[in-house]
Amino acid sequence: MSHELRTPLNGILGYSQILNRDETIADKQGIQIIQRCGEHLLTLINDILDLSKIEADKLELTTMDFNLSVFLNDIVEIFKMLAAQKVILYLNYR
Repeated sequence: MSHELRTPLNGILGYSQILNRDETIADKQGIQIIQRCGEHLLTLINDILDLSKIEADKLELTTMDFNLSVFLNDIVEIFKMLAAQKVILYLNYR
């Protein structure tokens, strides 16, 4: 199941990385959105597969440091995109 889900997604992520490096493309916002959404989907797939491992008592946990600020900014960007699709205004309260 892991292979069937990850292989097409890795193709999308790989192609978006190639397009993002292409210097002939001026507006890369759409490509970056595809990249972030693909990475988010890959995270969801990994989380679902981890949940199935938990249910089967086969999950090993390891801790790791991460940048909370970057993580939260990525989430904000995803929700901004979703809000824009639904014509919901984003107010910046920083």
